[in-house]
Amino acid sequence: MSDLLETRGLTVELPTPSGWVRPVNEVSLHIAEGESLGLVGESGSGKTMLSLALMGLLPPGARVSGEATLAAHASRKRLMALSEREWRDVRGGEIAMIFQEPMISLNPVMRIGAQIEEAIRAHRPKLSANEVKRKLIDALRRAAIPEPESRAQQFPHQLSGGLRQRAMIAMALAAGPRVLIADEPTTALDVTVQKQILHLLDRLRRELRRPRAPSAHETEASLHTRPAESLSNAEAWRIDSNPRRCSATDGSATGLRLRTALRTSPLRLRHRSACSPGG
Repeated sequence: MSDLLETRGLTVELPTPSGWVRPVNEVSLHIAEGESLGLVGESGSGKTMLSLALMGLLPPGARVSGEATLAAHASRKRLMALSEREWRDVRGGEIAMIFQEPMISLNPVMRIGAQIEEAIRAHRPKLSANEVKRKLIDALRRAAIPEPESRAQQFPHQLSGGLRQRAMIAMALAAGPRVLIADEPTTALDVTVQKQILHLLDRLRRELRRPRAPSAHETEASLHTRPAESLSNAEAWRIDSNPRRCSATDGSATGLRLRTALRTSPLRLRHRSACSPGG
């Protein structure tokens, strides 16, 4: 399988009153089409910051070095070299992200359907109103939301936590991205719903990997950032949390550094209990 997403020595540094902190330290990874990759680490180890770097959403003042490339249909895009205008085409259309807390990420005064339609129109401006509506319902149905027509007319506060998270998944998939980043997608959900969401993501990964003519719906590689005990559908990459090996430039903070590549296969996915933080 060819690599869909690849990073080499990706490093993110953030300014603080006491100096520069390096939450992401020389991360190198490869994700092929149809693969899932899990990142395991304690809170503050840099998992979310790595995801934001791959989305071009780092906070102001952040310094980035290293490389990240995404396989496009005709070439490879160097993500860290994109301008903000170029990032707008990549976000949602090529790489999408499911954020940690859906109640904060969703607009509380907009109906669910309107928010998903907005994501579709941003990348498919030439679609007619009927086509946008059809894609909206398809996205909700694919995310296993019952009665999608009526749910699309509801506001976020009218949905349960599990349905709000499914709505976030539908929004992320609406424009047909090739890479899906799930940043702790089961946060604040009860154990039963957590399992349902993880199974849904795994099912979508398999279903959207159909061999067809080149299409944005063709593949999905998921970058999950859940604790090891919740990752039953993907192997994890080991994280080195030793501050002496992952110190910031001022030596004051630990960072995310991937030491050992445990490649995942869509055919053989198993849980590795050895992949615990600092293990």
